[in-house]
Amino acid sequence: MRSRWPLTFVSFFLTFVLMTMAFPSISEGQTAPADAVTAATPTTTTLPATTTTVAPTTTTRPPTTTTLASTTTTLPPTTTTLAPTTTTLPPTTTTLLPTTTTSPTTTTTTSSTTTTSIADATTTTTLPPAGVIVDDKDVADAAVRFSVLSGSWRASRSGRNIWPLSDRTASYRWTDSRSRSGDDRNDNDRDADDDDGDDDDSGQRNSRSESRVRNLDASAQWTCSTLPPGRYEVFAWWPSLRERMAGNVPYVIYCSGTSTTVRVNQGANGGKWNSLGVYNVDATGVRVVIANSRTTWWNTRVVADAIKIVPAP
Repeated sequence: MRSRWPLTFVSFFLTFVLMTMAFPSISEGQTAPADAVTAATPTTTTLPATTTTVAPTTTTRPPTTTTLASTTTTLPPTTTTLAPTTTTLPPTTTTLLPTTTTSPTTTTTTSSTTTTSIADATTTTTLPPAGVIVDDKDVADAAVRFSVLSGSWRASRSGRNIWPLSDRTASYRWTDSRSRSGDDRNDNDRDADDDDGDDDDSGQRNSRSESRVRNLDASAQWTCSTLPPGRYEVFAWWPSLRERMAGNVPYVIYCSGTSTTVRVNQGANGGKWNSLGVYNVDATGVRVVIANSRTTWWNTRVVADAIKIVPAP
């Protein structure tokens, strides 16, 4: 229902205007005539009842978020003092058995052998050496050395893969091969030349004489007498040469009162360790002999460089 207050306000306003027009104001300093004074009649105006309905108002407030500042509380340090504790252990007595260590040293070109014996009241343990290498330059020590037995062995540094590889002054020994069939043929030829009655000049005689000396049996050996008894593998090393090298070269291994001959082709497998077999070695040690007898391929070289003796697995 519509409110009536605007209509009521208009009614009051019109009434006020009409009254003002009916009773004009008297100017200041003027006196109204006597006949102009009229008694005012009281007027009663009844205004209709006004009802004002106020629409309900709903106010929605936005949510409020309150963030509390973080609080850090630092506690004072606490020190706890423990009473000292003393523990007394009973005395302990340890008795060690006496030990004896013997370490003889073997001198070789590239390695050394150390034998250690650990002894107590009941057992003795002997530790085998890591290995022994005997080179053609090892000539000073009687226990581990290289030596020439017969013939002519020349020292040379030409070629590749000469032992030891790290030594620029490394050398080897060599001699001419001696083939049985070749020697017989040359001996017969020389006998025929001597019996034909021709007079050779001195240069030819000297040449034949040098050939006879060069082709005589030549042998050399490597020895090692410092090894403790046991099973050992023996290896041989020879270099790689530009010259032809002999085949069927004999290596004779002497140990424990026996000898074993192993023949190799030195024209192959140069510059590495080549196995000559596994042997039982007693306290006398090992001796390896190389020779130029009964080799194959006439006019080739037999080379003596180095041998290696290591414990067999």
